[in-house]
Amino acid sequence: MFLDKSKRDSSESEEIELEDLSEERIKEIVRCLAWPNCARQEYFSHNELIYEIIYLIGCDLNHAQGIVTAMKRLGLGVCLRDCWEASELAIRYSLPQDNLVPKYNLWVFGRMRGYISQEELSQYWDKLAKQKQRREELEEKFYEKYGDDEEKWPEKIWDEYEELDFSE
Repeated sequence: MFLDKSKRDSSESEEIELEDLSEERIKEIVRCLAWPNCARQEYFSHNELIYEIIYLIGCDLNHAQGIVTAMKRLGLGVCLRDCWEASELAIRYSLPQDNLVPKYNLWVFGRMRGYISQEELSQYWDKLAKQKQRREELEEKFYEKYGDDEEKWPEKIWDEYEELDFSE
């Protein structure tokens, strides 16, 4: 399932021709980016996606941009994160909203294109639900131990809170 980094693209320094990029190659890239990142990152901005592609296959910027362009041609643009959700996150974490960018859900894109089966998608959603439940359980224990008033927490407690591992 994972790409062999020894099979790096020979056109690394040349501009990619979209016709030369097979859908099978895109499928392989999407599956490799979706699986290992599902616990760490669900959505990718345009730049994050380019970074992950460069990291994954060891290509240059032009080649990675060509892959993203091909993915957009195949429908990636309809798999954008809902902006309202992003605004809620900005409010929750007191982030300036102009720092938010649209993000793509590779799981939805992979399912839409048939790169990821319904069973795999169900496993993904189950994993996210378990992580959410684990987060809620750990946060509840943490708040019981240190209190609900986060403004009174010393920096040491914040460091401990940020290091909580929500994966199983």
